[in-house]
Order: sequence, then structure tokens, then C-alpha cells
Amino acid sequence: MLIDPLSHLCAVGSPAGVNRCNAVVVKKRRSDAEAVEPVESDPADPEEQASSDDDAFEDTAELPVVAVSSERTAATISAPVTDPDESHTTEVRRAADVAELVGLSKARYTRDELLSKVDAGDTDIATWWRAMGLVEVPHGTVAFNADDLAMVRALKAVLAEGDASEHHVLRLARLLGGSLSRISEAQVSVIEDVLTNLEPGVAMDTAADRSAALASEPASALIELFEQSMLYVWRRHLFASLGRWIGVDPDHDTQAVGFVDISGFSHMSKRLDSGVLAEVIERFESEVVDVVSTEGGRVVKFIGDEALFVAPDLPTAARVALEVVDRMRAGDPHVDVHGGIAYGSTVTVAGDVFGNTVNLAKRLTDVARRGRILMPKGDTELFEGDEDLTVRRVGRSFDFKGVGRTAAVAVSRSTPVE
Repeated sequence: MLIDPLSHLCAVGSPAGVNRCNAVVVKKRRSDAEAVEPVESDPADPEEQASSDDDAFEDTAELPVVAVSSERTAATISAPVTDPDESHTTEVRRAADVAELVGLSKARYTRDELLSKVDAGDTDIATWWRAMGLVEVPHGTVAFNADDLAMVRALKAVLAEGDASEHHVLRLARLLGGSLSRISEAQVSVIEDVLTNLEPGVAMDTAADRSAALASEPASALIELFEQSMLYVWRRHLFASLGRWIGVDPDHDTQAVGFVDISGFSHMSKRLDSGVLAEVIERFESEVVDVVSTEGGRVVKFIGDEALFVAPDLPTAARVALEVVDRMRAGDPHVDVHGGIAYGSTVTVAGDVFGNTVNLAKRLTDVARRGRILMPKGDTELFEGDEDLTVRRVGRSFDFKGVGRTAAVAVSRSTPVE
């Protein structure tokens, strides 16, 4: 059964937690009111101008309605109900409090009401919603607000004027949804770590504990910082991406592609506890981002215990991979990294890279031994004049699927790092 996304938050906390959360929300409302009077009503609907957020949660009928089946199973509510005696009204009120805490305005419209205001097809909105990775909202559920209405109107206008196609809209929606979903999960982990460190004795074992902790001032401040930082980082990355796009030479669409992978990670995951394993992954990602950025490359993505990056040339890609190997080994002699690099033409789609060059780098990574970085033997000429790097034969060639017979060499530093 399809559910209102707010139902994911319905089963957290206790009545005491609700009161604490309400206190934070009221404080936030007062702060917002002092800065600027919020406008959440639909400008196209005069009768809604009189609606005020001051009484947004006074009447249960005004709260976002959560679609709940008679069975109340995990299929209808993703978060388990920890207190079977807790009323549905309390659950919904708590969801509304958390929604406001993260900046979501009051839900006002059902799916059909939203459709009537924007003159959009039901299939279009459902497709956009799913593309963002959000659970589809059933008809009759009050789940949409003024921001949803404004966003749909903006999309309709862009598509009607031909400024962008449906393909562009869906592609960006999928990318944003996937990326921000991961970011949101990481932010929740930060909130938990910060709250636990600030109050070592605070309980975080139950939904009620976590709901009460979320109502604290540090959590509210963190959420505001998250919003500010995401906008800042996005602007900086967009600036860098536009710079790369402006400087592209249409006659030379080649670049270096590299993979680095934690050696023996499957075995490692069996013998290490989850906390230690998380630290290894976090350090790996941190080192990769730092090294790639320092060398002027770009991290394309992380795939579990593996990272994909691009660099302007092969020597730069080699230095990146070798530096990651050295840093991970310096942090823990028992943690090794291996990888593969290649140089050639690539196809970039929504920030990701594809093509034979990517496939070759990946295949080389798959056969590389611990601590070794492999590259095609035919590209050794690209290292001419570079005294910092040296190559040596592996002693065999490989028959890679989709690539063909490939002679490989191992690249290393001319002077090993002490």
C-alpha cells in the first residue's frame, strides 16, 4: 500500500518527546516571525490568505493525514510502532512537529487538490515524485504543501516553454533524489553522534529516546547548518563544473579514469565489528576526496568500498591512486588498497562517466594485487619525462571481457614514500 512520506516519522518519540519537540518548534516559529512573516498560502487562493501557522496544529483535522492500513504492518509504516497504546493523533502530531523542524510547511492539499491547482496530469506528478525516490502518495491523503505547489508550477512552466524536456527533469530528479537520500542518512548519523557526545549519558536506544533528543537545541541548530552548508557546497561545485565546461576543448574529449578499492574488504567485514568497519570506510572516503581534490581531479562516486575518479592526465591519476595507497597503509598497515587507471575518451552523463576507458580501468582494478596500481602497457609513453613515476611489467596479459587482450604494467613511485 502506498503511504504518505510523513508516516515514516509517525512512530517516533513519546508524549514527553512531543512536548519537547513542540517547545523547539514554538521557539523556531517565534524566531522566524521576528525575522520575516512566513507566507505559506497559495497566492492563487485568496481564501487561504487568512490561514495562519499559529493554529496549524491545534486541530487534529488540520494535521497531515497519514495513510494507515487496518493491519498497520511494516508495508504501510516503514518505522515500527513502539507503543501500541499510543493514539494515531499523537503519531500524526509528532510527524507534523518533525516535518516543521526540518523546514517543511504545513500540508494542505491532497493529490487531487494539487492536480486541480496546477492543471497537471496525475501520471506526470507521480512520475516526478517517484523519480526523486519518494514514496508515492495515495489519493485522499493530505501530504502536499505550498512548496510542492510552487515546484510543480515551476516545472510545468519550464516544460511548456520548452526550456527543458521531460528527460532532463527526470534525470535531474533521479540524481538529486539519490544523492540527497544518502546525504540525509549521513546527516542523521551526525545528529546522533553529536547529541551522544554532548550528553554521554543520554539514552538513544528507543524511538522515544531519539524523539526527545531530536527536540533539543543542538539538533535544531545542526539542521539549520545542514541546509546552509548544502546550498553553499552546491554553489561551489556548480561554479567549478561550469568552469570545466567552459574550458572544454571539443577536439580533445579524453581524460584519465581511475578506480581505487580496499583490498580484501569482504574478508575484513567478517572479522571486524561494524564500528571499526565504518571507520575504515570513512577514512578511505576522506583520503580519496582529499587526494583527488589536491591533484585537480574529480571524485565521480563511491561504490561500497571502491571509488571512481577522473583526472586530466594519466600521471596525475597514477599519483592519486598511489597516494591513497600510501595514506591508507600509513593509517593502518593491515589495510591495503589496489586500483587501476586508464586514459582515453569517456562519455559523461549526469556527472557519471562511461565508456571503454572506464571499463578498462575497472577490469585492471579487479585483477590488481594488494597495494598495486595497474595500467595498460600501451600508455607507458604518457609517462615520458616524469621522473617521479616508474612502471614495470606484470609478467602476463589479461583477456578482459568487453575490452580484449590487454598487457598491463604496474606503476609505482620512483622513490618510495617512507
